[in-house]
Amino acid sequence: MTRNTRIRSPTSTFNRGEPIRLIFAYFDVQCEDNRITQEDWPKFKPDSPMGQAPYLVVDDGKLALCQMQAICRYLAKSLRPNDYFAGATKSDSARCDMYVEAFMDLYTLGVERAFEKDPEMKAKKDEKFKSQRPVRLELLQDHLKKNGGQCFVGRKASSCKPMYFASIPRQ
Repeated sequence: MTRNTRIRSPTSTFNRGEPIRLIFAYFDVQCEDNRITQEDWPKFKPDSPMGQAPYLVVDDGKLALCQMQAICRYLAKSLRPNDYFAGATKSDSARCDMYVEAFMDLYTLGVERAFEKDPEMKAKKDEKFKSQRPVRLELLQDHLKKNGGQCFVGRKASSCKPMYFASIPRQ
C-alpha cells in the first residue's frame, strides 16, 4: 500500500476525506493528499471510480476506491491488520461499523443544515440538529462509559475513532 498512495477530496469545511487522513496519521503512513476545489473537481472527476470524492488510489492505480466509509474500512483492515483496528472479532468489527454509522448520522445532520440555502428549511434543520444532537451524544457517551470510557470497542483505538474526531467536535 505504500507505493503511490493518493487521497483526493474536496476542500469544504465538512470534508469527507478527514477520517481517511486521520487513519493514515494514526498509522504514520505517508500519502499524497490532494484537496480539490470546486473549480478543479471536473479535472479529477473522471479518475474517480464513481465520479465522487473523496477517493483513494493505491499501488500505482491498481486499486481505486471512493465512498469514505468503504475507504476507511479498507484502510482499517489493510494497515497493520494485526492491530485489529477494524475489530479483533466479527462482533467487534460489527460494533465498530455501528458506531461509525451513528457518527455518520450526526455528521449528516450537521452537513444538511450547513449547506441548506432556503432560510425556512435551514431553521427546521437547525432545530432538528439542536434537538437530536444532545440525545444522540448522550447515548454514545453511555456506550463509551460502558466500555471503560476510553474506547468504543475494545481497549485501544479502532476504526470508529477517526469518524468521531471528524464529525463530533466541529458541530
